[in-house]
Amino acid sequence: MVTKKELMVQIAIGTISDAKQLAGLVKITADVEVLSWAMKHKYSPVRIAAITNSNCPIGFLLEAFIMEEGKGAREALDVAVQHRREEFEYLVRDVVRCYPQLALDLKHDSSN
Repeated sequence: MVTKKELMVQIAIGTISDAKQLAGLVKITADVEVLSWAMKHKYSPVRIAAITNSNCPIGFLLEAFIMEEGKGAREALDVAVQHRREEFEYLVRDVVRCYPQLALDLKHDSSN
């Protein structure tokens, strides 16, 4: 697993020189700090690698769903959300269980 500190050192000394190498490391990491950093990276392949990483927290995917503008990253995000659909549904049910008033709001919104 590559940590953010190790990744920054590798970038600083020039071991990682292009976005393709960086994306490869982001794709295999389990460090949430690296994924958070990669989701905001200026190169699309790095953001796509973070989105497709199975360790990427749901909150990061939701943020990317709202903020991401790149076509390739949006397509990767759609695929990632479809693969993790059950996890999303479980979280929504859990939130509705904790806050029942949201269930009424969701029913009201879906009838319109």
